[in-house]
Amino acid sequence: MTATPTIDTDVAIVGGGIVGASAALALRRKGVGVVLLERDLCGSRSSGVNYGGVRRQGRPVSQLPLAQRAHQVWADLPALIGTDGEYQRSGHFKIGRSEADMASLEHYAALSRDFDLGIQLISGATLRERCPWLGGRAVGGSLCPDDGQANPRLVSPAFALAAKRAGAQILERTPMTSVEHDGQLFTVRSGTTVAVRAPVLINCAGAWAGALAAQFGEAVPIHSGHPAMAVTEPLRRRHLLPTGGARQSGAGRRRRCGAGCRPRPLRAQRHRDPGSAGGGAAARPQERALHSHLERHRRLSA
Repeated sequence: MTATPTIDTDVAIVGGGIVGASAALALRRKGVGVVLLERDLCGSRSSGVNYGGVRRQGRPVSQLPLAQRAHQVWADLPALIGTDGEYQRSGHFKIGRSEADMASLEHYAALSRDFDLGIQLISGATLRERCPWLGGRAVGGSLCPDDGQANPRLVSPAFALAAKRAGAQILERTPMTSVEHDGQLFTVRSGTTVAVRAPVLINCAGAWAGALAAQFGEAVPIHSGHPAMAVTEPLRRRHLLPTGGARQSGAGRRRRCGAGCRPRPLRAQRHRDPGSAGGGAAARPQERALHSHLERHRRLSA
């Protein structure tokens, strides 16, 4: 019988989404040895299939110091991972549909004022003047101009590729089948393919993180959600295309585009011009590697 290959490292990471991949990159930049195990392809699960929002507005005040640090990381994304990930500070807007909603938005603006988010409270009159198509039920809103969005299909795999370039061992198609701790070391196994031993284990398994934590008596109340969404090219006119309902959350209500939209295929992400953010001759090999990863994901998923 052939022995299972064993890798000894400083830190083992389970999960290759944006959390696991960015942790691997940060550790390698500090000179720490890292092995990351991902059951599928890095960034192919929740981290790569989501709304792409990059916001601070609305987060609990206790999270804002970390959110402010992350805000600067996003600004420096091209230098960090070799692509801007189509990140844009296009603003994050919450609509108030009642006086109670507006009171909630005003309260949050006051609570977060010390963090300098730049929140602008919009009156009902101003909102109707700027966005008459919202109708009379919108009584105001709250705008955070420097929040924005990015393309998760680009950003999440790019973090994994950057970690790999920095020296992390990224093991894709390597699901964790068992994990144990002997009092000194964790041993993470993927069948007979590989065993990874490390004194530190980082649980970045996303929707599966609770099951991993429960094996060490630290069960976390976690559940997965599956939002309805479609990715489209920009539409010529304003369309309200239902997906079977609208999601209500706090002071904001957002409708997602559904039937009738033209989905943008995974491989349709474009290379940037040499002079654009995240482009340039130095970044092109990294961009080609990223797009090769995305194309491989598309073929495997077809």
